[in-house]
Amino acid sequence: WGESGIQPGDAALPEGVKSLASVVHAPAQLARRLAQTGIVDAGDGRRLQALLAPGQRLVSREGALWRWDGFTASADAPTAAAQRLAQKNRLAELDAEAIQATLILRQAEEALAQAEQALRLASEAERNARQAGRDAQHRVDAARNALAEAERAGGELQSRRAALDEARARIVDSHEETSAAFAEAEMLLQDAPDLGDLQLQLEQSSANVARDRATLADARAVHEGLRREAEARARRLDAIGAERSNWLERAENASTQIASLGERKAEAEAERERLADAPDEIDAKRRALLSQLTEAETLRKAAADRLQEAENRQSEMDKAAT
Repeated sequence: WGESGIQPGDAALPEGVKSLASVVHAPAQLARRLAQTGIVDAGDGRRLQALLAPGQRLVSREGALWRWDGFTASADAPTAAAQRLAQKNRLAELDAEAIQATLILRQAEEALAQAEQALRLASEAERNARQAGRDAQHRVDAARNALAEAERAGGELQSRRAALDEARARIVDSHEETSAAFAEAEMLLQDAPDLGDLQLQLEQSSANVARDRATLADARAVHEGLRREAEARARRLDAIGAERSNWLERAENASTQIASLGERKAEAEAERERLADAPDEIDAKRRALLSQLTEAETLRKAAADRLQEAENRQSEMDKAAT
């Protein structure tokens, strides 16, 4: 600490207040602080606190404190050291309580773990018990179903037994009827004629049937051949008709061309007479026209011959068809 003596400008304590420096001997470093601290009765502290200058304070012999900034500490208020000691003691108590709480917590955790383990075991036991109950119920249901099935099977067995009894009675009756019919058949068989003649008649009938079948097959083959031949003849007639129409058309065209060539020949003759003294070119043209006329006449004759031939063939086919 540095020395800090009383300064001339320091404020005086309220009137009638004795400073703490007048009754306490302390180092010079504390002289100014002690001079600014007054000693008062406990009853005057609150009243005089309002008269304090900045930095001043009042204390009582009982230990109360009134500071210029309004802070007040009662005489029975613990000191900082007492508070620190109390806090230290409280901290020790809290440490002990924390240790005890930790022990209690660990015990509680162990108890909780044991309880959880017991709960898991109990839950598992409950699940096992429920599963055992369900299994037992399933076995009971299966036994009931088996009993019902056995009862149904017993009923069906009784029904089948009754049906078998009825069938047995019918079989006995049928056996008796069959025995009587067999005896009657034996009697009829003894009186029946010889089967040799019937066998011969059957063989002859079979031979006749086979022969008739062969005849029928031959007739069908002949009919099929005639049908195919008739179809071919019809196709040939259609072709001849088409060819005849073609040759008639060609003959008509040839007649038309011949008439046209005749007209052209007459024109050429007229022109020849008119141009008797024409050059050789005109004569060549005339010869060409005559050649064309001759060729057309040849074509007309060939068409007429083909037409006559087609008519003859059609006539022959008509005769053959009838």
